[in-house]
Amino acid sequence: MPALLTHYLCGNAMLKLVEDDHMRNSILNHRNVFNLGTQGPDIFFYYGAWPWTKNKGMTEFGDRMHEERTGEFILEALKYSAGYDEPSKSVLAAYMCGYLCHYVLDCHTHPYIFYKTGFVRTGEAYTSKYTCYHRMFETALDVLMLNYELGKRPPEFNAAEQIKISGHDAAVIGKMYSVILKKVYDEKIDTKLVCQAIADISGIAAVLRDKTGIKKILLSKIEKSLGRPPMFSSMILPLEINDGLDYLNISHSAWKLPWDNSVALTSSFIESFEAAAKEAKLISIDIIRCISERTRIEDAASLIGNRSFSTGIDCNLDIELKYFDCIYEKS
Repeated sequence: MPALLTHYLCGNAMLKLVEDDHMRNSILNHRNVFNLGTQGPDIFFYYGAWPWTKNKGMTEFGDRMHEERTGEFILEALKYSAGYDEPSKSVLAAYMCGYLCHYVLDCHTHPYIFYKTGFVRTGEAYTSKYTCYHRMFETALDVLMLNYELGKRPPEFNAAEQIKISGHDAAVIGKMYSVILKKVYDEKIDTKLVCQAIADISGIAAVLRDKTGIKKILLSKIEKSLGRPPMFSSMILPLEINDGLDYLNISHSAWKLPWDNSVALTSSFIESFEAAAKEAKLISIDIIRCISERTRIEDAASLIGNRSFSTGIDCNLDIELKYFDCIYEKS
């Protein structure tokens, strides 16, 4: 469950910044729905991810939601939510505030993560190693940020319980997705499929929880014996990070934008994380207002933008990722 915890933690950090009682209570009354929302469109990566089930192309669709019409989806979801009566309206408001946290955190931190983990460049032969690097890096971030934000180790935190919601709430969210995905992406995805994705992310998080570290060790050995990359073991959180790598860039070493190596940055992951929490709070204020008071949804459009989850730049712009300095391939 790479990045599941970091996204949850960003939502938690955002909530700590909220001073408005109405907004805070709107989220707290549906806290697990909000927590699920912080996973954003990643829920589709978990659909049918069990070895005995089929994903039905949901992984590819989840990728589309990260890169195409991102702002349009959010705005249409807000319009849809504003048209509902209680209690469903409050459920959707909490979910969309969480979704917004996911969107903003990815925009702030993915350029750094891609630069540090690498990717297959245009024209290069496909290799799964960069996917593994990405998962390993984000898993390390989960462990480190859990300790930084809550002072806990992975065995002390049950992520599955934080994102488990009722069947009623799942159906409300699933119906919203089925309507908006058809409108924005012309994709027919029914409510049951979304509900199953919601069940799968919680179920897989529970299975991947490794209280003793033995699951990760055994699965890693199995993958090695089969000559396969660590596609699955890389998703299990280690008990601690002790490889000496500066995942959080505490040293403030220079790193570049993957699409523009003329721009050098020294920000740490923690600084980007905190900036995302602050921005998410500001936009969530408008989200709650738009949905609960049925004010003009377009007022929030300029704040939300239409950003790629990978770059934080307008997804209509032709941006090609070219540059990286992989942390795992240092000599």
